Amino acid sequence: NPSHPVQTAFLAIPGNNDIAVKGNLLYADMSDELLTLDISDIHNVKLLNEQQNIFHYYGYEGAEKVIIGWKKTYRTHPNPIITPGCANCQFFEASSSSSSSTGVAGSMSRMVMVGNYLYAVPERHSLRVINIANPAKPQLGQNVYAGFDLETVYPFKDKLFLGSMEGVYIYDISNPANPTSLGTFSHGRACDPVITDGNYAYVTLHAGTSCGGASNELDVLDVQDLAHPTLISSLQMTKPTGLSKDGNQLFVCDPPGVKVFDASSPGTLELRNTLDIGNAYDVITSNGRLVAISDKGVYQFDYSRPGIPMLSALLINNIGK
Repeated sequence: NPSHPVQTAFLAIPGNNDIAVKGNLLYADMSDELLTLDISDIHNVKLLNEQQNIFHYYGYEGAEKVIIGWKKTYRTHPNPIITPGCANCQFFEASSSSSSSTGVAGSMSRMVMVGNYLYAVPERHSLRVINIANPAKPQLGQNVYAGFDLETVYPFKDKLFLGSMEGVYIYDISNPANPTSLGTFSHGRACDPVITDGNYAYVTLHAGTSCGGASNELDVLDVQDLAHPTLISSLQMTKPTGLSKDGNQLFVCDPPGVKVFDASSPGTLELRNTLDIGNAYDVITSNGRLVAISDKGVYQFDYSRPGIPMLSALLINNIGK
């Protein structure tokens, strides 16, 4: 019930950044490992498969301290722990996509599902292909050198749009086991998630992180010729991060919340609304429902209705109370 989200369980997966769901199976990274979990009973989750040495992408942003030294150690993680009704944590399903061939993921994701494949960014310069035709036993495929300083991956039909610190890389996955490069768009150095509707791509650049650069802007690219993406407009922002689009509505995380643009004319975006939810990080849109995460919590809105009313807010400081 979008108006009354209920905290149900917590999955303790150390070092987790991304997840993907197919039917009753959950795929999750755990530091350098890929886990396959049976979540048919969320209170009795079972570990089906564990593959090591896949992910090698470690980074930290927003730290208020500086690392001046470290000691390298190796520690084996215990099996994931499932805690029903965890008092300080949450298991939250943003949207159900078990019948879809493409997972519903945020723009900041580094692992996405398309059909019988997972595509992941396991390190700075590569794209890992993982076959999940046998869902319980993923098979590792190619590790494709895909570009410089990769950060995010966004699927659209039989294409992948990879966001990097250097620009946008576009790949064809019509042969899903063998991604092939189609085109590249370069921009000034900055953190860079990207989404597309097939005709245009929307890219946010934000400064003040380990990515470097000084740009805080929203770029709109014409990608109708995938081999030669072209910049058609650029809009100055505060510090934008994740974004999502449905129809002519474009949602961009930018302080003090989520900005809503009319994108019926992509070259001249018009700001229509701002959903004030704090420092928003990422947003997902699906069938009129918007799910956003910020430093205050998880929010749901109905963007099919005028004014985009809030459906619920699961605030961090109220979880477990």
